[in-house]
Amino acid sequence: MLENLYLLNAENEVTPRGDTGIAGAPGRGLTDNERRMGALELAMETLIRLGISNGTYTEQQFFDMARKIDSEDGIMDGRRDLMRMRKVCPTCGKPNSADKGVCMWCTTSLVDVEAMPTPPGATSL
Repeated sequence: MLENLYLLNAENEVTPRGDTGIAGAPGRGLTDNERRMGALELAMETLIRLGISNGTYTEQQFFDMARKIDSEDGIMDGRRDLMRMRKVCPTCGKPNSADKGVCMWCTTSLVDVEAMPTPPGATSL
C-alpha cells in the first residue's frame, strides 16, 4: 500500500519548494529518498487524521504518546534513534542509551551494565 503512495509521489515531479521558492512549484526532479519520505509523511498524516476522526484517540493522546516514544531512546529530540538504546536495565528490563549511568525508567544504576555492541554496518539516522 505504501508503494502505491510512493508511485503516486513519483509521478508528480515537483519539489516541496521549487526554484521560485513556492511550495509545489516545478523544479528539479525528486530523488528516490524524497519520494519515499513524501509517501511516508502522507501515510502518517492519513493514519493520524483517521485515528482522530474515528475517535480511536484524541490529538492530545497522540501527542502524549509521541512524546513518550520520543523519550524512549533517552533524548527528547523529535526522533527515535534505536542505535543509542544499547543498555538494558537489569531491574526493569527496559532499554536505555549507552551513555546513561542511571536507568531513565526506574533509576537503577547502569554503571556496571555493559552496552551491547553496535551491529556491524548499522548507522544512526
